[in-house]
Amino acid sequence: MAFFMKPVVFTLTIFFIGFPLLGKILVSFLKYEQFVTTEFLFAKAEFYKTGKGENISFSEYKRVFKEKEEEARRKRESEERKAQEEAYRRAFEEFFRNAGGAYYRQSYGGGSGQYNSSYQTVSNFKDEYEKNARILEVDPKSDKYEIKLAYRKMAKKYHPDLNKEEGATKKFQEINSAFEFFTDENIERYRKMIDINK
Repeated sequence: MAFFMKPVVFTLTIFFIGFPLLGKILVSFLKYEQFVTTEFLFAKAEFYKTGKGENISFSEYKRVFKEKEEEARRKRESEERKAQEEAYRRAFEEFFRNAGGAYYRQSYGGGSGQYNSSYQTVSNFKDEYEKNARILEVDPKSDKYEIKLAYRKMAKKYHPDLNKEEGATKKFQEINSAFEFFTDENIERYRKMIDINK
């Protein structure tokens, strides 16, 4: 114990143990701050260029941004909860519509079919996640702030009001659809999935 009380050893211990633990938290915080600052500067530039929007301070913008983000998160969670309840209800009805689940009462046969469909669902999720990442031109391992920045860039590039090329509207719809797929829950699910496969 006395060995760790020496100033040099104590400092090195804090350095090698403390910083890696704080590193992930700090990196996430810095990415969030970078994202908010970028959004603020975009809004400020838009205000000075077109006169649209409000001319507010950074701290006020940050407060409003957090409120909007929290409201969007609550709305998304509510929609996901409703969709999940609807999926459970449909699965329940389907289960009892198929002879009351009679094939599950047979010996072991029903379980393997369910396992295979579950495996296919995981595989489909991973493929869809990576396809949407390619649409937004981001690495599938990107966090939500990088995805949001990529979405803004792509949406601005292909917005039908700004881009009059043929197919811009379709591409814009693909981009919106891809971005809507990247919920916090889906991002976390993908990260857990790739961590398991390592």
